[in-house]
Amino acid sequence: MERKQPNIKATYQIEIDAPIDEVWDALAVDYGGIGKWASGVNHVVEFSGEGADAKRFCSISAAGFNDTREKVIKWDPENYYFEYELYEGLPGFVRYSINKDKLTPKGNKTIWTSYNDMRVGGFMGLTMKWMMRKQLTKVLQNKAEELKHFVETGEAHPRKVEIMEKTLVLLPARIALRSSANNLLVASWRSFLRSIFSPMKATLGLDIAKE
Repeated sequence: MERKQPNIKATYQIEIDAPIDEVWDALAVDYGGIGKWASGVNHVVEFSGEGADAKRFCSISAAGFNDTREKVIKWDPENYYFEYELYEGLPGFVRYSINKDKLTPKGNKTIWTSYNDMRVGGFMGLTMKWMMRKQLTKVLQNKAEELKHFVETGEAHPRKVEIMEKTLVLLPARIALRSSANNLLVASWRSFLRSIFSPMKATLGLDIAKE
């Protein structure tokens, strides 16, 4: 089934002070390494394949957003161009979202043009189109600035560093909360087992719910 045309498009372009092959390696070849430099991604949970077969599962840092699964759908290294699709984790009103990245040499520097084609539907999607376009442009701008900083300096952009520091601070609390929830679930299950099997112990000699 052929897709309908995107009804939201965003574009951002930036000049990076590095040779095109160096930028291509960081952006495309190391497709699973986006968590090293992009503030929108906490880390890559899973990664498989390479080139045209590359897929990644990203833990997203933005509050209220689901983690996303993304896959390369077009791979043209000779022309320094590739596309990838976010195929899982999108809001329900988003029909599809495709990123397109093109590198162009400029002497010893590189021009990176990043595009996003998205289609939204339903009442929610149509009413939020203007806001989504603005937000997508900002996302592309942040990503471009962060890759530029990473390639030119070898270090993460201050936005990425801030996100990493927040993640390190919150991670112990998240682990503790998850552990507490698991302990409560186990305790509730044991209590349920006792309520079911305790009356049977006297006659059957069972001790199933014993800790």
